[in-house]
Amino acid sequence: MKVSNFTFEDFSSLKNRIEYEAFENEPSLLVQFFDGRNDEQLFSDLSSTLSALLPHATIIGVTTAGEILDGKMLENTVTLSFCAFTHTKLIPLYTHHCNFNGGISVVQHLSHTVKAAIFFSEGLQGKPEEFLSGVNFIRKDLTIAGGAAADYGRFARTLIALNGTVYAHGVVGVAFENASLKILNHWKLNWNPIGKPMVVTKVLNNTIFELDKTPIFEVVRHYFGDDVVAHLPSSIVKFPLIKTEKGVYIARAPVAVTENALVFGGNFNTGDRVRFGIANVDEIVENNDARLLLKPEVVWIYSCMGRKAFAGEILESEFLTYNILGTTCGFFSYGEFFKTSRSSQMMNLTTTVLALSEQEELETLPQPSRKQLDEKHENIAVMSRLTNAVVDELEHTIKTLDAYKLALDANSIVSKTNTQGIITYVNDLFVKISGYSREELIGKSHNIIRHPDVPNGTFKDMWTTIKKGHVWKGLIINKAKSGEPYYVDTTIIPLFDENKQIVEYISTRNDLTKIIKQQKQILKQTTDALTNLPNRVKLFEDIAVSQNPIIALINIDGFGEINRFYGFESGNTLLREFSALFLEMLNLTPYSLYKLEADNFVIFGDGEDNELFCTTMEKFINQVHTHQFLADMQGITTRISVGIAVEKEQILSHAEEALKQARLRNMDWMLSDKKEEAIHLQNFQMLHTLKSALEHDRIVPYYQALVHLKSHKITKYESLMRLIDENGKVYTPYFFLEVAKKSKYYLALTRIMIEKTLLDFTHREENVAINLSVEDIEDAETVLFIKNAIKNFVEPSRITFELTETEAIKDYLTIISFIASVKELGVKIAIDDFGSGYSNFAYLAQFNANILKIDGTIIQKITTDSSAYQIAAAINDFAKRLGLQTVAEFVFDEATNDVVKDLNIDFAQGYFHAEPLPIEKLP
Repeated sequence: MKVSNFTFEDFSSLKNRIEYEAFENEPSLLVQFFDGRNDEQLFSDLSSTLSALLPHATIIGVTTAGEILDGKMLENTVTLSFCAFTHTKLIPLYTHHCNFNGGISVVQHLSHTVKAAIFFSEGLQGKPEEFLSGVNFIRKDLTIAGGAAADYGRFARTLIALNGTVYAHGVVGVAFENASLKILNHWKLNWNPIGKPMVVTKVLNNTIFELDKTPIFEVVRHYFGDDVVAHLPSSIVKFPLIKTEKGVYIARAPVAVTENALVFGGNFNTGDRVRFGIANVDEIVENNDARLLLKPEVVWIYSCMGRKAFAGEILESEFLTYNILGTTCGFFSYGEFFKTSRSSQMMNLTTTVLALSEQEELETLPQPSRKQLDEKHENIAVMSRLTNAVVDELEHTIKTLDAYKLALDANSIVSKTNTQGIITYVNDLFVKISGYSREELIGKSHNIIRHPDVPNGTFKDMWTTIKKGHVWKGLIINKAKSGEPYYVDTTIIPLFDENKQIVEYISTRNDLTKIIKQQKQILKQTTDALTNLPNRVKLFEDIAVSQNPIIALINIDGFGEINRFYGFESGNTLLREFSALFLEMLNLTPYSLYKLEADNFVIFGDGEDNELFCTTMEKFINQVHTHQFLADMQGITTRISVGIAVEKEQILSHAEEALKQARLRNMDWMLSDKKEEAIHLQNFQMLHTLKSALEHDRIVPYYQALVHLKSHKITKYESLMRLIDENGKVYTPYFFLEVAKKSKYYLALTRIMIEKTLLDFTHREENVAINLSVEDIEDAETVLFIKNAIKNFVEPSRITFELTETEAIKDYLTIISFIASVKELGVKIAIDDFGSGYSNFAYLAQFNANILKIDGTIIQKITTDSSAYQIAAAINDFAKRLGLQTVAEFVFDEATNDVVKDLNIDFAQGYFHAEPLPIEKLP
């Protein structure tokens, strides 16, 4: 087999090449020409000239939307592929009918020793998908390649040619008759479906009028905007419709527009589920999903105009995979022809490859290298990666939400209402428990199931809450159609539009009827047996129907010790005396007393003044602390701790947390503080994250460059601590340093940073700065660790220690001694954040520092605030007089950088020059 692929220049050069390579003497010669000049006369001239020069050859040609040669993309040229076969007979094929019957007629007389065929169809008017179905109907074993002619997105006129004759309709092709011919074929889509599935609701073959009963142009306008609609079909070729056919993703790009429809490069059926598609550039570049494993003798590539429009030169990385012979040829089409394992298909947005060999044994090929992308196309790849990552997350979210909905519908009573309270949706469980049909419920308000025992205030509170955009929860008694009551634990959630306006409400209910009936049977008497006070059940009932509850949870301090010392009977006596004392104190108040488990009591009020309630509790606490209990046993005094809460939702839990905080702070009582609870929880979660990061080596240094303003060189970096959680999220010290300082982990962080930083810079040439706090310097073991690390580092003179939070220094002698000892070992000292808070100029000289870093809060304002400018200038002048180098922090833009340079500050640090990066990303 002899192959030659080249670009057409002129007829003289073409003739010379044919003569030089002796192609006119080849008995079985296939010529393919791919013409991107968009000139019918030039196309016709080339076709006839080739036929005249090579009268015995099989010559097929096609107009294109781009040409492919030796792994490169070309435009507005002509590429030619000459392939001379030794043992293969070539059979030219043509049919005027690009439809199912045409497919049958063109292959029905082929012998079974024909193993493969290439077809080129006219690209705009025929039905190539039906043509391929006809081919597949007769020859399911025939490998198919080729594609539909194109005209660079003009969608005006496409041409094909066979042996000197040009056609504007039909299909041309060539069949390969050789029972021993080795055939390798591949196809790649790498377009992923995105967005919600849509149903094709009105279609005629390849012409779609409606999706989801919405005009196709309105669907396009919704997702892509008016400008895209105005430039259809070329504006949306990059974003095809994708359907699944016989387990394979099939993309269909639009090729024409009618008055009210889009014409696609392939058929659809009513009921097809489709989604828009977007390219996965990473898959295109990596080529892990399709490559030639064996070495052929000739390779042809047929790709799609839409694929080129989106990916551009990135495709050359893909084509490089197939350029293993050093030469390939092909074109960009309006649809690619390919034989999958199940059928012959008309593809869009794909790259298809046909490779042939007449050799008996084929050599195994190595994995090809990946072509390095330029910045523009790397950005496209990054954008694609981001988009596909978001798509994956959305797909996961949608599946999760679907699962939640399924679970919710299976176990909860669900309804939706509009903003006027009219029911718009009910699920099957709602219909079942209420006894009403769906038709009886839709369009009505929930008054249809309202029970007369529910106070008006409950519904008033509910509407007030949800109209403010808040979630309402409560226990409600409803009435079924039969008149039977049923109890539901109800949650009502407002749903908002993009303008944060409420558009509807969704309500979920859990049926508690059985449970409540059982409780009523078991707990007919809702009183505590020991004290005859209302118990926990009664408390919750009263809270459920309350408007503005407030409670005080009371616990007897050291009650367990009293039980152990005096005995359980005395403990019970003490509880009865407590309840009697409380009832006496509450006699003239509107508050109620409840006895909970163990030694817990609750005082409850509804709609009362909170400040008055707390004042009353203080008086009660003082009376209890001076009261003599167990008088028959010589008498004892005891103390109580109280937690007060006012939020109706989980009010008892809030009171328990307030009581806990009161004990921790050695206070008699505390009022629940939601903000403090949230901060406490946040700190606890961050402490857990910090502990996990330490255990799994996820405390890492990031490095920010310091730029020398005169030389513009990077000679120094500052090591900045970062925490990476189990999900890969990166935290700055702002989020965890204070938590660390209040725990046992802080000093470990310093040691990790020193160890990792010095390891990273062992084989680098730049200086590196490491932050130290007063806590580090005042800890003897940490100081010893620091000195050993310095001694073991290859060049201590490249280490700078930055002293942070100098305003917190109380023992200056310790700090000065530390500085002197490490400077003897060769390191430098920098004073960080100078100018913020209290900056002690007097001690600055005693520190014997080398570098002074001017605080970023000053630098940030030097272009707009004259005071900040003067302070920065004064600090810089003062430092220079002491022989110190200066660094401007937080240099965030060019204007700030220019002022810093004018002030003769030595170094600049900030995002204008460089963001903090891990060591592997440093230049």
